[in-house]
Amino acid sequence: MVEEANAMLPLVRAIASDLVDLSRDVVERRQRLSQLIARDDEDIDPNDPYKSELVQIREELEKDARRLQEYVEELRQLGVEPKEATEGLVDFPSMMDDRIVYLCWKLDEPEVLY
Repeated sequence: MVEEANAMLPLVRAIASDLVDLSRDVVERRQRLSQLIARDDEDIDPNDPYKSELVQIREELEKDARRLQEYVEELRQLGVEPKEATEGLVDFPSMMDDRIVYLCWKLDEPEVLY
């Protein structure tokens, strides 16, 4: 159980690190974008010189959101469940006494302990 989780940790750590970095960046950029746009999309003047820049920012965010989903899928394919992307919290499902338990690990921890 714990040994198997720790054996997978180098790969999980690499993916979780990428997930955390990109997730924090996307959250920050979305917050900045929402501050720039204090109105609905319909209210943006099509002649606004910043409209194309805003469209590009949104497209980049969508692309990064897809990449975040790819990181999540990579972790799930390894049999682990990401729980909090910005914190790097991951659960390793395991069996203990004929029931499923979740071994928790966070990105800054050296190994899976519990």
